[in-house]
Amino acid sequence: MADHVQGVLMTAEMVAPAWMHEQVTAEQYATWTEDQCAGIEIVDGIVLVSPSASKRHHRLARLLANALDQAAGPDWNADTDFDVRLQDVPLNNRRPDVTVYRADTIDVTPTRPEHVLLVVEVVSPGSETTDRIVKTDQYARAGIPFYWRVEQAVTGAPIVYTYVLDPATGRYRDGEVFTGVVKLRAPFPVEVDLGRI
Repeated sequence: MADHVQGVLMTAEMVAPAWMHEQVTAEQYATWTEDQCAGIEIVDGIVLVSPSASKRHHRLARLLANALDQAAGPDWNADTDFDVRLQDVPLNNRRPDVTVYRADTIDVTPTRPEHVLLVVEVVSPGSETTDRIVKTDQYARAGIPFYWRVEQAVTGAPIVYTYVLDPATGRYRDGEVFTGVVKLRAPFPVEVDLGRI
């Protein structure tokens, strides 16, 4: 029995590379390849691996990014799946599903909160607490002016919860909630038909 248990037990290094078990600094992260950085976030210097999202999740993020990019005008870009550096020490990198950032910073790496106008997180099974509570707090503390959380409905159109940063408190205030069509004037006029999923 003991031999069987010992044969089943695996070390952390066998499950994932050693670099995923140690606190990572901004300097170390800068030396990693794109492959090493794909599909992960760094929270307090520790690597968090994100599970692959569904096709519905990716499509929703892309539709939102396309609509936001078109509505934002020439000063802002909206893109998916890249790091936003919330702080250097300890290292905190988040990878929002959609990020609206200043167009003139397209080649600036890392993307910093002062470059970002809006982040969007599409909630998936397993990310509920992180997207609803943890990231909301982190994005607010970083000073990102707008945050949208998208809840995927099993049937019907997704629900979009919008938040606006209150500079006096450094926390997000609840904004409008949308199903079907998102229609807002801020951070810029935008209309998105969520029924196209």
